[in-house]
Amino acid sequence: DYRCYRLPVLAAADGTVVKVVADVPDNAVGERNAREPYGNLGLLQHGVGLYSLVAHLAPGSVEVREGQVVRQGARLARCGNSGRSFVPHLHFQLQGNARIGAPTLELTLSDVVTGDEKAQVLHRWLVPVEGQAVRALERRDQASTPFAFPLGQQLTFEVRGATGRVHRETVS
Repeated sequence: DYRCYRLPVLAAADGTVVKVVADVPDNAVGERNAREPYGNLGLLQHGVGLYSLVAHLAPGSVEVREGQVVRQGARLARCGNSGRSFVPHLHFQLQGNARIGAPTLELTLSDVVTGDEKAQVLHRWLVPVEGQAVRALERRDQASTPFAFPLGQQLTFEVRGATGRVHRETVS
């Protein structure tokens, strides 16, 4: 039921691994571990004052070590359900220092989808807000193949801050 579970987690940019936690067990769906809120994690430094954190990784799946230099796209681990996580998902954040749980830095994502299968919104650019679920545009998405979505369904999209809608129907 959770497509992300055990999928690879990749480095967002070139960097140096500064912290790894790899042995926190996954939670049963619906339960969480409040003692180790981030669970298994990887923290990378990309430059002075720029770090990325990936958390809630699957136990035993971390493939990098502290001090290792990685390239953008390098496999770090697999997505899991460790830490303060009720369901499998990936926690990703940018932050300004190496302290786990440091305040996040704003980031802009491109070509992402918000909403559910019935009401997807495609964003060319998006600065996500706290608590917002965002995912990458995938081939299976209605928005990835314009007009290739079921009859009667509506597609909402955003271009340069303006929202548009397309509704597919048949006319007799």
